[in-house]
Amino acid sequence: MNTPLSLRRIGDSRRLIMGFATLWVAFFHSKYLAFADSQTLQLLGLAEPLAFLRTIGNCGVDFFLFLSGFGLYHSLSRDGAVLPFYRRRFRRVLPATLIVSILVTALNGADSLRAYCADAFLYGFFLPGCRCWRFWYCSFLLLLYLLYPLIHRLLVRFDLAAALGLAAASVALSLLLRRFAPDYFYQIEIGTTRIPVFVLGAWVGKRSLRGDRLPGWTGPAALLLALAWLCFLYRLRLPAGYKFVWRYLYLPLALLMVLSLSWLDAHARGRCLRRVLVFFGEYSLEIYLIYESLYLSMRSVFKSSDGVGLSYALPCFVAALLLSLALKRAVAVLTKALRGEESA
Repeated sequence: MNTPLSLRRIGDSRRLIMGFATLWVAFFHSKYLAFADSQTLQLLGLAEPLAFLRTIGNCGVDFFLFLSGFGLYHSLSRDGAVLPFYRRRFRRVLPATLIVSILVTALNGADSLRAYCADAFLYGFFLPGCRCWRFWYCSFLLLLYLLYPLIHRLLVRFDLAAALGLAAASVALSLLLRRFAPDYFYQIEIGTTRIPVFVLGAWVGKRSLRGDRLPGWTGPAALLLALAWLCFLYRLRLPAGYKFVWRYLYLPLALLMVLSLSWLDAHARGRCLRRVLVFFGEYSLEIYLIYESLYLSMRSVFKSSDGVGLSYALPCFVAALLLSLALKRAVAVLTKALRGEESA
Protein backbone atom coordinates (compact mmCIF):
# COMPACT_ATOMS: atom_id res chain seq x y z
CA MET A 1 0.00 0.00 0.00
CA ASN A 2 3.02 2.27 0.51
CA THR A 3 4.19 1.77 -3.07
CA PRO A 4 3.39 4.90 -5.11
CA LEU A 5 0.71 4.49 -7.78
CA SER A 6 2.18 5.50 -11.13
CA LEU A 7 -0.29 7.10 -13.51
CA ARG A 8 1.31 4.96 -16.21
CA ARG A 9 -0.45 2.07 -14.50
CA ILE A 10 -3.70 3.30 -16.05
CA GLY A 11 -2.27 2.55 -19.48
CA ASP A 12 -1.07 -0.87 -18.33
CA SER A 13 -4.54 -1.68 -16.96
CA ARG A 14 -6.42 -0.16 -19.89
CA ARG A 15 -7.81 -3.43 -21.28
CA LEU A 16 -8.92 -4.60 -17.86
CA ILE A 17 -10.74 -1.33 -17.17
CA MET A 18 -12.36 -1.43 -20.60
CA GLY A 19 -13.50 -4.99 -19.93
CA PHE A 20 -15.12 -3.89 -16.67
CA ALA A 21 -16.80 -0.95 -18.44
CA THR A 22 -17.97 -3.19 -21.29
CA LEU A 23 -19.74 -5.53 -18.89
CA TRP A 24 -21.33 -2.60 -17.06
CA VAL A 25 -22.60 -1.05 -20.29
CA ALA A 26 -23.97 -4.43 -21.42
CA PHE A 27 -25.72 -4.66 -18.04
CA PHE A 28 -27.22 -1.21 -18.68
CA HIS A 29 -28.44 -2.28 -22.13
CA SER A 30 -30.17 -5.33 -20.62
CA LYS A 31 -33.34 -3.30 -20.22
CA TYR A 32 -35.68 -6.23 -19.64
CA LEU A 33 -34.01 -7.48 -16.46
CA ALA A 34 -36.64 -7.37 -13.73
CA PHE A 35 -34.94 -7.73 -10.35
CA ALA A 36 -38.09 -6.64 -8.54
CA ASP A 37 -39.83 -9.81 -9.78
CA SER A 38 -37.41 -12.04 -7.84
CA GLN A 39 -38.64 -12.84 -4.34
CA THR A 40 -35.18 -14.08 -3.39
CA LEU A 41 -33.54 -10.80 -4.36
CA GLN A 42 -36.29 -8.89 -2.60
CA LEU A 43 -35.76 -10.85 0.62
CA LEU A 44 -32.00 -10.29 0.44
CA GLY A 45 -32.52 -6.59 -0.18
CA LEU A 46 -30.62 -6.76 -3.47
CA ALA A 47 -33.40 -6.06 -5.98
CA GLU A 48 -33.30 -2.27 -5.73
CA PRO A 49 -29.47 -1.91 -5.59
CA LEU A 50 -29.07 -4.19 -8.63
CA ALA A 51 -31.70 -2.21 -10.52
CA PHE A 52 -29.83 0.99 -9.61
CA LEU A 53 -26.48 -0.41 -10.81
CA ARG A 54 -28.13 -1.38 -14.09
CA THR A 55 -29.69 2.06 -14.44
CA ILE A 56 -26.34 3.86 -14.10
CA GLY A 57 -24.45 1.31 -16.20
CA ASN A 58 -24.16 3.91 -18.95
CA CYS A 59 -21.39 5.34 -16.74
CA GLY A 60 -19.23 2.73 -18.45
CA VAL A 61 -19.18 5.05 -21.46
CA ASP A 62 -17.41 7.63 -19.28
CA PHE A 63 -14.72 5.02 -18.61
CA PHE A 64 -14.33 4.56 -22.37
CA LEU A 65 -14.04 8.30 -23.00
CA PHE A 66 -11.58 8.82 -20.15
CA LEU A 67 -9.37 6.04 -21.49
CA SER A 68 -9.76 7.37 -25.04
CA GLY A 69 -8.49 10.79 -23.97
CA PHE A 70 -5.67 9.11 -22.03
CA GLY A 71 -4.65 6.99 -25.02
CA LEU A 72 -4.96 9.81 -27.55
CA TYR A 73 -2.51 11.97 -25.63
CA HIS A 74 0.03 9.15 -25.69
CA SER A 75 -0.66 8.39 -29.34
CA LEU A 76 -0.22 11.92 -30.67
CA SER A 77 2.77 12.56 -28.42
CA ARG A 78 4.82 9.89 -30.19
CA ASP A 79 5.69 11.98 -33.23
CA GLY A 80 3.04 14.72 -33.44
CA ALA A 81 2.07 13.68 -36.97
CA VAL A 82 -1.66 14.36 -37.38
CA LEU A 83 -2.45 12.35 -40.53
CA PRO A 84 -0.96 9.05 -39.24
CA PHE A 85 -2.78 9.73 -35.96
CA TYR A 86 -6.10 10.08 -37.81
CA ARG A 87 -5.36 6.97 -39.83
CA ARG A 88 -4.74 4.87 -36.72
CA ARG A 89 -7.78 6.14 -34.86
CA PHE A 90 -10.29 5.89 -37.69
CA ARG A 91 -8.98 2.50 -38.77
CA ARG A 92 -9.72 1.16 -35.28
CA VAL A 93 -13.29 2.46 -35.00
CA LEU A 94 -14.78 3.19 -38.41
CA PRO A 95 -14.75 -0.19 -40.27
CA ALA A 96 -16.45 -2.20 -37.49
CA THR A 97 -18.91 0.59 -36.77
CA LEU A 98 -19.94 1.00 -40.40
CA ILE A 99 -20.37 -2.74 -40.92
CA VAL A 100 -22.71 -2.98 -37.94
CA SER A 101 -24.54 0.32 -38.49
CA ILE A 102 -25.26 -0.40 -42.17
CA LEU A 103 -26.57 -3.90 -41.42
CA VAL A 104 -28.56 -3.01 -38.28
CA THR A 105 -30.16 0.06 -39.87
CA ALA A 106 -31.16 -2.01 -42.91
CA LEU A 107 -32.68 -4.74 -40.72
CA ASN A 108 -34.59 -2.26 -38.58
CA GLY A 109 -35.82 -0.29 -41.56
CA ALA A 110 -35.96 3.46 -42.05
CA ASP A 111 -38.65 5.93 -43.04
CA SER A 112 -36.68 7.19 -46.00
CA LEU A 113 -33.34 6.90 -47.76
CA ARG A 114 -32.26 10.11 -46.04
CA ALA A 115 -33.08 8.68 -42.62
CA TYR A 116 -31.30 5.43 -43.47
CA CYS A 117 -28.12 7.21 -44.56
CA ALA A 118 -28.16 9.49 -41.52
CA ASP A 119 -28.31 6.52 -39.16
CA ALA A 120 -26.14 4.06 -41.10
CA PHE A 121 -23.36 6.55 -41.84
CA LEU A 122 -23.34 8.02 -38.32
CA TYR A 123 -24.00 11.68 -39.03
CA GLY A 124 -27.67 11.64 -38.03
CA PHE A 125 -26.79 12.16 -34.38
CA PHE A 126 -25.77 15.75 -35.19
CA LEU A 127 -28.70 16.65 -37.47
CA PRO A 128 -31.36 18.70 -35.66
CA GLY A 129 -34.52 16.66 -35.19
CA CYS A 130 -33.00 13.42 -36.49
CA ARG A 131 -32.61 11.64 -33.13
CA CYS A 132 -30.34 8.85 -34.36
CA TRP A 133 -29.08 7.56 -31.03
CA ARG A 134 -28.33 3.92 -31.74
CA PHE A 135 -24.68 4.58 -32.61
CA TRP A 136 -24.32 7.96 -30.92
CA TYR A 137 -21.16 6.98 -29.05
CA CYS A 138 -19.21 6.13 -32.20
CA SER A 139 -20.49 9.27 -33.96
CA PHE A 140 -19.38 11.44 -31.07
CA LEU A 141 -16.08 9.62 -30.63
CA LEU A 142 -15.18 10.23 -34.27
CA LEU A 143 -15.91 13.93 -33.77
CA LEU A 144 -13.62 13.97 -30.73
CA TYR A 145 -10.92 12.29 -32.83
CA LEU A 146 -11.21 15.07 -35.38
CA LEU A 147 -10.96 17.77 -32.73
CA TYR A 148 -8.31 16.10 -30.64
CA PRO A 149 -5.14 17.56 -32.29
CA LEU A 150 -6.37 21.03 -31.27
CA ILE A 151 -7.17 19.81 -27.75
CA HIS A 152 -3.72 18.23 -27.60
CA ARG A 153 -1.94 21.45 -28.53
CA LEU A 154 -3.85 23.36 -25.88
CA LEU A 155 -2.99 20.76 -23.22
CA VAL A 156 0.68 20.77 -24.21
CA ARG A 157 0.88 24.54 -23.96
CA PHE A 158 -1.43 25.38 -21.06
CA ASP A 159 -1.63 22.10 -19.11
CA LEU A 160 -4.27 22.11 -16.33
CA ALA A 161 -5.57 25.56 -17.31
CA ALA A 162 -6.44 24.18 -20.75
CA ALA A 163 -8.19 21.13 -19.28
CA LEU A 164 -10.26 23.26 -16.92
CA GLY A 165 -10.99 25.81 -19.63
CA LEU A 166 -12.12 23.21 -22.15
CA ALA A 167 -14.31 21.47 -19.57
CA ALA A 168 -15.86 24.78 -18.50
CA ALA A 169 -16.43 25.81 -22.12
CA SER A 170 -18.21 22.53 -22.87
CA VAL A 171 -20.47 22.96 -19.82
CA ALA A 172 -21.21 26.56 -20.85
CA LEU A 173 -22.04 25.42 -24.38
CA SER A 174 -24.42 22.77 -23.04
CA LEU A 175 -26.18 25.29 -20.81
CA LEU A 176 -26.51 27.77 -23.68
CA LEU A 177 -27.99 25.07 -25.91
CA ARG A 178 -30.39 24.08 -23.13
CA ARG A 179 -31.49 27.71 -22.81
CA PHE A 180 -31.80 28.70 -26.46
CA ALA A 181 -32.14 25.38 -28.36
CA PRO A 182 -33.58 22.89 -25.84
CA ASP A 183 -34.71 20.33 -28.41
CA TYR A 184 -31.25 20.12 -29.92
CA PHE A 185 -29.65 20.11 -26.46
CA TYR A 186 -31.65 17.06 -25.37
CA GLN A 187 -30.77 15.39 -28.67
CA ILE A 188 -27.00 15.64 -28.22
CA GLU A 189 -26.46 16.13 -24.47
CA ILE A 190 -25.72 12.42 -24.15
CA GLY A 191 -22.42 13.33 -25.81
CA THR A 192 -21.71 16.97 -24.94
CA THR A 193 -22.09 16.38 -21.20
CA ARG A 194 -19.24 13.87 -21.43
CA ILE A 195 -16.65 16.18 -22.96
CA PRO A 196 -15.16 17.00 -19.52
CA VAL A 197 -14.35 13.35 -18.75
CA PHE A 198 -12.65 12.98 -22.15
CA VAL A 199 -10.54 16.10 -21.55
CA LEU A 200 -9.71 14.91 -18.04
CA GLY A 201 -8.50 11.61 -19.46
CA ALA A 202 -6.23 13.42 -21.92
CA TRP A 203 -4.80 15.61 -19.14
CA VAL A 204 -4.12 12.57 -16.94
CA GLY A 205 -2.46 11.00 -20.00
CA LYS A 206 -0.11 13.97 -20.13
CA ARG A 207 0.72 13.62 -16.45
CA SER A 208 1.39 9.92 -16.92
CA LEU A 209 3.87 10.64 -19.71
CA ARG A 210 5.71 12.93 -17.30
CA GLY A 211 6.01 9.99 -14.93
CA ASP A 212 3.78 11.43 -12.22
CA ARG A 213 3.03 9.20 -9.26
CA LEU A 214 0.34 9.31 -6.62
CA PRO A 215 0.78 8.32 -2.96
CA GLY A 216 0.40 4.63 -2.22
CA TRP A 217 -2.84 5.18 -0.31
CA THR A 218 -4.51 6.69 -3.41
CA GLY A 219 -5.75 3.35 -4.72
CA PRO A 220 -7.64 2.14 -1.63
CA ALA A 221 -8.84 5.69 -0.94
CA ALA A 222 -10.20 5.95 -4.48
CA LEU A 223 -12.03 2.65 -4.03
CA LEU A 224 -13.65 3.80 -0.78
CA LEU A 225 -14.58 7.16 -2.29
CA ALA A 226 -16.06 5.42 -5.35
CA LEU A 227 -18.28 3.32 -3.09
CA ALA A 228 -19.29 6.44 -1.15
CA TRP A 229 -20.08 8.25 -4.41
CA LEU A 230 -22.21 5.30 -5.53
CA CYS A 231 -24.16 5.52 -2.27
CA PHE A 232 -24.63 9.25 -2.85
CA LEU A 233 -25.94 8.65 -6.38
CA TYR A 234 -28.21 5.89 -5.07
CA ARG A 235 -29.91 8.36 -2.74
CA LEU A 236 -29.89 11.29 -5.16
CA ARG A 237 -33.16 12.48 -6.68
CA LEU A 238 -33.05 15.14 -9.37
CA PRO A 239 -36.07 17.21 -10.46
CA ALA A 240 -37.57 16.71 -13.89
CA GLY A 241 -35.61 18.47 -16.59
CA TYR A 242 -32.27 18.03 -14.83
CA LYS A 243 -31.55 14.40 -15.59
CA PHE A 244 -28.60 15.49 -17.74
CA VAL A 245 -26.80 16.44 -14.51
CA TRP A 246 -26.34 12.70 -13.90
CA ARG A 247 -23.80 12.56 -16.69
CA TYR A 248 -21.65 15.23 -15.07
CA LEU A 249 -21.88 13.32 -11.78
CA TYR A 250 -20.48 10.25 -13.53
CA LEU A 251 -17.12 12.01 -13.99
CA PRO A 252 -15.92 11.65 -10.36
CA LEU A 253 -17.09 8.04 -10.33
CA ALA A 254 -15.24 7.25 -13.56
CA LEU A 255 -12.01 8.84 -12.31
CA LEU A 256 -12.20 7.09 -8.93
CA MET A 257 -13.00 3.73 -10.49
CA VAL A 258 -10.18 4.02 -13.05
CA LEU A 259 -7.69 4.75 -10.26
CA SER A 260 -9.01 1.99 -7.99
CA LEU A 261 -9.11 -0.62 -10.78
CA SER A 262 -5.55 0.29 -11.78
CA TRP A 263 -4.47 -0.14 -8.17
CA LEU A 264 -6.33 -3.44 -7.81
CA ASP A 265 -4.79 -4.70 -11.04
CA ALA A 266 -1.34 -3.99 -9.64
CA HIS A 267 -1.93 -5.63 -6.26
CA ALA A 268 -4.71 -8.22 -6.54
CA ARG A 269 -3.91 -11.89 -7.00
CA GLY A 270 -6.97 -12.86 -9.04
CA ARG A 271 -5.17 -13.40 -12.33
CA CYS A 272 -8.05 -15.49 -13.72
CA LEU A 273 -10.51 -12.64 -13.27
CA ARG A 274 -7.96 -10.27 -14.80
CA ARG A 275 -7.67 -12.43 -17.92
CA VAL A 276 -11.45 -12.50 -18.27
CA LEU A 277 -11.77 -8.72 -18.01
CA VAL A 278 -8.85 -8.15 -20.38
CA PHE A 279 -10.49 -10.51 -22.88
CA PHE A 280 -13.72 -8.51 -22.81
CA GLY A 281 -11.68 -5.33 -23.06
CA GLU A 282 -10.10 -6.57 -26.29
CA TYR A 283 -13.56 -6.74 -27.85
CA SER A 284 -15.13 -3.74 -26.12
CA LEU A 285 -16.03 -1.87 -29.31
CA GLU A 286 -17.50 -4.90 -31.04
CA ILE A 287 -19.57 -5.96 -28.02
CA TYR A 288 -20.78 -2.39 -27.59
CA LEU A 289 -21.89 -2.27 -31.23
CA ILE A 290 -23.62 -5.65 -31.31
CA TYR A 291 -25.08 -6.51 -27.90
CA GLU A 292 -27.80 -3.87 -27.54
CA SER A 293 -29.23 -4.41 -31.02
CA LEU A 294 -29.19 -8.17 -30.57
CA TYR A 295 -30.75 -7.97 -27.10
CA LEU A 296 -33.59 -5.76 -28.28
CA SER A 297 -34.30 -7.75 -31.44
CA MET A 298 -34.28 -11.31 -30.11
CA ARG A 299 -37.41 -10.88 -27.99
CA SER A 300 -39.48 -12.00 -30.94
CA VAL A 301 -37.43 -15.23 -31.19
CA PHE A 302 -37.41 -16.53 -27.61
CA LYS A 303 -38.49 -15.49 -24.14
CA SER A 304 -36.83 -15.68 -20.76
CA SER A 305 -37.61 -18.77 -18.68
CA ASP A 306 -36.91 -17.09 -15.33
CA GLY A 307 -38.52 -14.14 -13.60
CA VAL A 308 -35.51 -11.87 -13.70
CA GLY A 309 -34.66 -12.33 -17.36
CA LEU A 310 -31.15 -13.76 -17.08
CA SER A 311 -32.00 -16.77 -19.25
CA TYR A 312 -32.67 -14.29 -22.05
CA ALA A 313 -29.84 -11.83 -21.41
CA LEU A 314 -27.01 -14.36 -21.02
CA PRO A 315 -27.59 -16.20 -24.35
CA CYS A 316 -27.85 -12.82 -26.06
CA PHE A 317 -24.52 -11.79 -24.54
CA VAL A 318 -22.83 -15.04 -25.55
CA ALA A 319 -24.17 -14.65 -29.09
CA ALA A 320 -22.98 -11.04 -29.18
CA LEU A 321 -19.54 -12.14 -27.99
CA LEU A 322 -19.27 -14.76 -30.74
CA LEU A 323 -20.38 -12.23 -33.34
CA SER A 324 -17.83 -9.78 -31.92
CA LEU A 325 -15.04 -12.29 -32.45
CA ALA A 326 -16.16 -12.78 -36.04
CA LEU A 327 -16.52 -9.04 -36.63
CA LYS A 328 -13.05 -8.22 -35.34
CA ARG A 329 -11.57 -10.99 -37.46
CA ALA A 330 -13.43 -9.79 -40.56
CA VAL A 331 -12.26 -6.22 -40.01
CA ALA A 332 -8.66 -7.42 -39.57
CA VAL A 333 -8.82 -9.35 -42.85
CA LEU A 334 -10.41 -6.40 -44.65
CA THR A 335 -7.87 -3.94 -43.27
CA LYS A 336 -4.98 -6.19 -44.25
CA ALA A 337 -6.36 -6.54 -47.78
CA LEU A 338 -6.74 -2.77 -48.12
CA ARG A 339 -3.21 -2.21 -46.87
CA GLY A 340 -1.97 -4.68 -49.44
CA GLU A 341 -3.70 -2.76 -52.20
CA GLU A 342 -2.22 0.52 -50.94
CA SER A 343 1.32 -0.88 -50.99
CA ALA A 344 0.89 -2.58 -54.37
